[in-house]
Amino acid sequence: IATTNDGKFMCIKCQKKYGRKQHVVRHIQYECGKQPIFQCPLCPRKCKRNDLEKSTKDKAFLRNHGLGLDTEHVLLMFGGLVPFCDSDFEEKYKPPEVLDDVKAPSVKLLPEKSTARYESVYNCFMNWREGKQESSYSEDVLLVYFEELSQKYKSSSLWALYSMLRSTLIVKNGINIESYEKLRAFLKYKSRNYQAKKAKIFTPEEVKQFLNEAPTNLYLATKVALIIGIMGSCRVTELHSLSIEDVKDLGSALLITMPHAKTNLYRKFTITDQPYTICRQYIDLRPANAPSSFFLNYQKGKCTIQRIGVHKFGAMGRQIAKFLKLPEPELYTGHSFRRSSSILM
Repeated sequence: IATTNDGKFMCIKCQKKYGRKQHVVRHIQYECGKQPIFQCPLCPRKCKRNDLEKSTKDKAFLRNHGLGLDTEHVLLMFGGLVPFCDSDFEEKYKPPEVLDDVKAPSVKLLPEKSTARYESVYNCFMNWREGKQESSYSEDVLLVYFEELSQKYKSSSLWALYSMLRSTLIVKNGINIESYEKLRAFLKYKSRNYQAKKAKIFTPEEVKQFLNEAPTNLYLATKVALIIGIMGSCRVTELHSLSIEDVKDLGSALLITMPHAKTNLYRKFTITDQPYTICRQYIDLRPANAPSSFFLNYQKGKCTIQRIGVHKFGAMGRQIAKFLKLPEPELYTGHSFRRSSSILM
């Protein structure tokens, strides 16, 4: 080590100058002509310096490793300060019983009915990372992933996958990809000139024609689904989950309590006049040993004990359109009931 005229300390090998002696000592010991030996805990890269405590507070470091700026880091002393994200710390250092108690509420942060779907989207991404031997959650990694997905999914599906992956990464890894502006710009770019196909709507005249002209021995269950679907503005899943206990006969009207598919709240509506007569005829055909489900399979003028499935409800709109000989019957889906309700009610 040499001292210059301006009071600085200089490495005699490379003539690099430093203001403090400990800095030039570190330079000689670890940097000057040496190979990097300090392993980054988050990626395969090695460094010549062990300033990881400072690096974990640096925005570029966090961004390059796919960590949100609000991610909390736990610094532990193992031959140097090493950052761990919360999930790593929990897995390695918390007792199993404490870890289970902490993770249990996190699962509930995902939609209850769609948790399996969210988990599937998350697992697909994690398996893709493993196959690519990629350890980062950076924006560039997500861009490559969604670029591959865009080859087989439409724009609307890409946004749905993005939303589910964003939620699961927040819950499981504490990473918020909503701040990835390039990724959002890519998804918006893929949405250009894309027009979603919406279910067509039944007019009041078409509904009345079907109820009056469709033969009851073939279409009674479809008529009842149409009535309840429009009167209650119901989703297909709500029709499927409707129970006989949710339907109360008032003598000249039906009072239906419909459980909401998304909010778990309940709404009530009544059915009177001709629609009441049609629904009452369907209820009277229920077998004595029928399950609690309201909608039972209807064939040859009789109800069976088999429950009507979700997909059959989804096909009822097309079935009605074909009977009425409407153009493009494939665009009439189970969602047509709910969309028609907004016009008719």
